[in-house]
Amino acid sequence: MKKAFTLIELLVVIAIIAILAAILFPVFAQAKEAAKKTSCLSNNRQLGIGIMMYLNDNDDRYPGNDQWVPSPTNSNPGDPRMPFDLMIMPYVKNEKIFSCPSDSVGGRSAASSRTFWDVAYREKAIIRSYQFVGSIVTVAGGNTSGDPNTGLSTYPFPQTSSPIGHSASEVDRSSETIALVEAWGPGMTGSDSSYVGSGQAAAFVLCDTWKLAGRTAGATTGGDSLPSPCGTPGFGYNKLKPGTGHGGGSNYVFADGSAKYHTWGKIRSNDFFLFKLQKPDTTVTP
Repeated sequence: MKKAFTLIELLVVIAIIAILAAILFPVFAQAKEAAKKTSCLSNNRQLGIGIMMYLNDNDDRYPGNDQWVPSPTNSNPGDPRMPFDLMIMPYVKNEKIFSCPSDSVGGRSAASSRTFWDVAYREKAIIRSYQFVGSIVTVAGGNTSGDPNTGLSTYPFPQTSSPIGHSASEVDRSSETIALVEAWGPGMTGSDSSYVGSGQAAAFVLCDTWKLAGRTAGATTGGDSLPSPCGTPGFGYNKLKPGTGHGGGSNYVFADGSAKYHTWGKIRSNDFFLFKLQKPDTTVTP
């Protein structure tokens, strides 16, 4: 007599396979994302080295984010902003490291709608996942113009002359001062669409802290809130969906060239302490 599986036995085997798949697929997805997070952190480390090499070759000054530098290949001569990526490109020599492997979000404005300091990059349309830090709004700053004690570049002010990078001597603790952030996700569309070679959306300034991964959208109080006026109804940045990041946090490049992963809670603590050039002795809540 021929032996064969019964229908019940086949169904049991199929059920076991389905259960195993349900258990293992999330594990595989987590492992894949962990690999992308590690690759993104590797990108950050290379960018950190590029920033330090730039610093050493430029009178101990960091890049002046979006410097006004005339370019014969600019797609819009009326917008002469040179982005940080092209400033450090001679040191990193790799266009692809400006894109986080996890950053595949659609909805960006087309590269053809952006202004490019070097028009050759418009055709390449390389997604840029990182922004160089300028002045951001903090509680201590107390205004919409940005806290001058934050950011490695004077950008966005003054707007009528070329921003300059701060000198290394102006940074109190370089290993605790953020230079570069991850800024990508479903909310980074329209004017926040970022491409290598474009001065648009190259700088992380003012109320851009809404972009940091891990923040709860819509929060107006506590650790998920944004400093006034960014979170007030007139501005409404608190309502915007934050960046995707990696597991509730993001990778960051620091002023000493190192790269580290931090959660939103760590970044938001003490009035964005890690963005400040001179570290205050007082504690600000949240």
